Amino acid sequence: MIKIYAFIFMPNHLHVVWEMKEPNGNKMAHASFNKFTNHKILKDLQLNHPKILPFF
Repeated sequence: MIKIYAFIFMPNHLHVVWEMKEPNGNKMAHASFNKFTNHKILKDLQLNHPKILPFF
């Protein structure tokens, strides 16, 4: 379980203040978070905003 205290989207990156409340067996939880988030944003752009996708 992760508790997120704050976040902000910057033009080319993201800042997150978070705390691991329970270990999940993953030594690199931040990498899993990044991969999951990247895939969700890409999917949203493909489905809802395909015309702006080439600008990324």
